[in-house]
Amino acid sequence: MKKVMISIFLICALCLPFVSSSFAQRGGQGNGKGGNNQEQSGTCEMIAAMPTAPLDAAEKKDLVWMREEEKLARDVYRTLGETWGLRVFENIAASEQRHMDAVLTLINRYDEVDDPVVDDSVGAFSNQTLAGLYTDLVSFGSASVVNALLAGAEIEELDIADLIEALEETDNADIQFVYENLLQGSANHYSSFSRLLEAHETVYELKIFTVEELEAILSAIPEKGRRGKGSNSLSRGGRQGRGSAQGPRDGSGPGQGECPFGN
Repeated sequence: MKKVMISIFLICALCLPFVSSSFAQRGGQGNGKGGNNQEQSGTCEMIAAMPTAPLDAAEKKDLVWMREEEKLARDVYRTLGETWGLRVFENIAASEQRHMDAVLTLINRYDEVDDPVVDDSVGAFSNQTLAGLYTDLVSFGSASVVNALLAGAEIEELDIADLIEALEETDNADIQFVYENLLQGSANHYSSFSRLLEAHETVYELKIFTVEELEAILSAIPEKGRRGKGSNSLSRGGRQGRGSAQGPRDGSGPGQGECPFGN
């Protein structure tokens, strides 16, 4: 697992300019399906109009990592959704599929790295670190509904940390734009899991950030269907015990050459 420790100052410096600029250019959020379709169409046109530049080693590595890390989230949520029948996992798994497709759009656009997803079945990864995380998180999340929600929060904290690091390592506008959208989605997903954990009188114990760091990140990211982020839903500490489970995936494979967006 990539370890990221970032000061509150750096977090705000990274999140605010990138995310705010992308939303200013898009002119706000659409309402309903029609608005969302128009927004996504405009977003895809905007990306297509952005210039490309040769990728350095860090940018290539990050594209490969983010493609499979989004798959990690999708696969874990599909499996735990099948195990527990919670709609939150079904909904967020669909979002993670769009995130996977968005990163694939960048991979196809640059054609400088190979797509690491050579097998799109659940639990299959080229990166063995992510393969191990899938096994661990599914085992942990299968023990109880609360553990499943904690696994979701852990995935989103990791995703937020890695997206911030990836944003710091690129100056390509199109890559920044995609990562900004993914970062907003991960913030929304984290908040969803936190609210559900609160309903179970449970808090997620942060593994990477301090409470203050994560609150700074969440407050810097424009909300899209995301509610309060009070410190009562955040704390630090270790992971709980783990079990095991397995489950099928639903349909909708990656969109080859499509430009999918939305959280």
